Amino acid sequence: MRRLVAALVAGIAWVQAPGARSADPEPPAPSAKDGSLELSADSLDYDRSRDLYVANGDVRVRRGDRRLTADWVAFSPSTGRGVASGDVRVTDGRDELRTRLIEFDVNDMRGVMYDASFDVPSGHLRMEGAQIAKTGDQTYSFEKGVFTTCHCPDPAAEDPWRVRAESADLEVGGYGTARDTTFEILGVPVVWLPWAIYPLKTERQSGLLMPEFDVGSRNGLDVGLPIFLAAGEAVNVVATPRWLSERGPKVDLHSEYVAGEESSGMAFGS
Repeated sequence: MRRLVAALVAGIAWVQAPGARSADPEPPAPSAKDGSLELSADSLDYDRSRDLYVANGDVRVRRGDRRLTADWVAFSPSTGRGVASGDVRVTDGRDELRTRLIEFDVNDMRGVMYDASFDVPSGHLRMEGAQIAKTGDQTYSFEKGVFTTCHCPDPAAEDPWRVRAESADLEVGGYGTARDTTFEILGVPVVWLPWAIYPLKTERQSGLLMPEFDVGSRNGLDVGLPIFLAAGEAVNVVATPRWLSERGPKVDLHSEYVAGEESSGMAFGS
């Protein structure tokens, strides 16, 4: 990790002309007075020859609604390229990302993060990745990603379900596409798919569920296609048209609701 940080800082400095700014006066520390960038830290140094700010200790960078806090930050005001390491947190509205290292652009606070975890309350998502790139306001590219919508009371407990992907492209509020995907239940792999697409909608929506199949001596072959109806935030409705080879067609209707944190109920008709 130290070698990677050094390489990124060297890359930031290399794109500058080393002697081009040696005669320039030291620029003032960035502030938010012009409505752009705000920077504060326990200590802040400026390397004039490389046009590079280096901030140490409780570093805070802010531009608009996006904020970054870290133990250490280095960036060039000319190129806008920067590196942050340590306990790094990037906040955008309610969404917060935590990582050990990020290479970012101070102009839009987007970049590439390493060994990162991401909590998206607005999209009910928890995501992790060996490498995460923020490619847009709500779009991300993942390498070796882990995804779930479960927010377990005990952070140390095994997630009821999660998806692992070698690589993935996600749009919060839209859809995600993943390659080399494994679906896990309680940490046990149960399904592998070479490619998958799944919704990352922030609102519930109606749609088809997985088909159901059964065989019995009374009904014969039983085939059903469940249809989920988004009746409300606190109500689930599933209508399942069925065809039974020995008895003909029929429809099942299942509804469940919650009222508060502890009250719930269900109804079923066929």
